[in-house]
Amino acid sequence: MNCGNVFKLSVGAVFLLSLSACEDRAQIDALNNQVRVLESAQNKAKEDLARVQLQMRTLQKERETIKEEKEKLQQQLDEAKQNLDDVKGEFQTYKQQYKLSIRERAPGMSLGNLEIAGREYRNVKIRELSEVQIAVMHDAGTASFAVADLPENIQGMLAIEKVPTATEASQGIRKNGVDSRLDYDREMTRLTIAMESVQGDINSMRQQMTEHIRASTDANASSEQKLVHQKALAALQVKLNLKEVDLQQLQKQQVSLNRSR
Repeated sequence: MNCGNVFKLSVGAVFLLSLSACEDRAQIDALNNQVRVLESAQNKAKEDLARVQLQMRTLQKERETIKEEKEKLQQQLDEAKQNLDDVKGEFQTYKQQYKLSIRERAPGMSLGNLEIAGREYRNVKIRELSEVQIAVMHDAGTASFAVADLPENIQGMLAIEKVPTATEASQGIRKNGVDSRLDYDREMTRLTIAMESVQGDINSMRQQMTEHIRASTDANASSEQKLVHQKALAALQVKLNLKEVDLQQLQKQQVSLNRSR
């Protein structure tokens, strides 16, 4: 091979090497651009992730705050409901105590002049008062009336609760003028169960009262212990009176239901 040929080969090799180097550099530059693009996308994804995580933490705190506020509100609601129930219970107890007190103080109470069923009675005084009837004395002698016949202001003064008439009691068990045996049986069953429950409470209270009486008279008990049993006995007596009134009301409803058939 002569020098000319060698020169031609060397020039060709250099050209090829240069061409290859250019192509490699272009590929590297392209790869670097892709890397930069990917890095930029990765950084943006990290920023988005950090922003989402921050939002999630904020939402979690808000959720916890809302949960705490909800629990507080529920607690306040429960307390308000309990207070309302307590007030209702105290009012019902006071109402029953007032009712019993009126029954005890009624004999001899003056009602003034009354007009009942179109007839006037002067200087009326109570002889006896029950849930459904009142016996009185007046200038012309004595008389007895159903408490439902008394004027409303007198009924209110004597704490008389309205007792359903036979017609009113039968309204729930009549359909188109025909008695419904099913409704009657259902109502009678309800009254029977309620009466048994109240009677059970009465029996339990009487047993507890017996135990408190025994404990309050125990010679070995201290004065403080006796006082505790005496107070418990007095509280049970009030509750027992209320339960007995409830039982009487249920018995009257049962009688009225039977009469309405």
